[in-house]
Amino acid sequence: MNAFYISALAINLVIVIAVLFCYRHVQAKIAGVSSNEELADKDNYAFGVSVAGGLLALCFMLAAAVSGDIAGSLAEEAINVLSYALVGVVLLKLGMLINDNLLMRGFSVGEQLRQKNMAVGVVNGSNLVAQGIITSAAIKWVETDSWQGLGFVVMIWLVSQVVISLVTFIRMSVYKRRHNGSSWQTAIEGNNAALAIRFAGQIIAAAITVKAASNMVAFLPLLWMTSMASLLLYSLGLVIVVWGIYRIVLPTVLYGVNVVEEVDSQGNIGIAFIEAGLFISIALILLSLLA
Repeated sequence: MNAFYISALAINLVIVIAVLFCYRHVQAKIAGVSSNEELADKDNYAFGVSVAGGLLALCFMLAAAVSGDIAGSLAEEAINVLSYALVGVVLLKLGMLINDNLLMRGFSVGEQLRQKNMAVGVVNGSNLVAQGIITSAAIKWVETDSWQGLGFVVMIWLVSQVVISLVTFIRMSVYKRRHNGSSWQTAIEGNNAALAIRFAGQIIAAAITVKAASNMVAFLPLLWMTSMASLLLYSLGLVIVVWGIYRIVLPTVLYGVNVVEEVDSQGNIGIAFIEAGLFISIALILLSLLA
């Protein structure tokens, strides 16, 4: 291990630490709250879960950016990693906007976090984790750590939002059908943490399926539109596979348990964690099989 390699590793580590340090305060500004006040003075666990999701998402992105070959110079290496870090923060911000306007429309996310609404914190945090997994997969898929691949990464992220949005709409539609037209958002605003935990498992599993689909499709820069269309189709297909396997396995794992009653009506977080674990486990198995 020579001095150049050690210096490059040190620069990457400093950048990663600096980005993670700053992100907590950036997310607080976005949510319209004071970071130290919410975490230390008010012991706001809902805001803490949201911040943790964002930090984990950034780690996924940064881990993908710093992996692979070192650039030709230390300055180039620093620019590449910083570029991905900044774009990652922007994509997380966009993901939060989608989250606020699609998942939790009708109420203020910042206000609900200030009121320690754990359900909102879990939905917000899990959405950020999903965005991080997808962006990390995109970076690996384009097979370049250079800043020149950022445009493709952003486009892949945009395409993947179709998968995330579809899973979200299905979840909302199922809840509405099961509860005589009642709104999923209203239940989240009412702090049904179990419902949020189940959703977290579904949305993170969907992100993992995008990563699994990237193992099935080769990225061709000259045919990038075809590559992305194929990625979308494979991702949607794998989401259907995950849900199908889940429907087969769930009655065995939770035999004799009325899952809808326990999670939707009684807020049983234990059952919700099992459901979330099933979704993520099935997606991870598919990821391993398709690696």
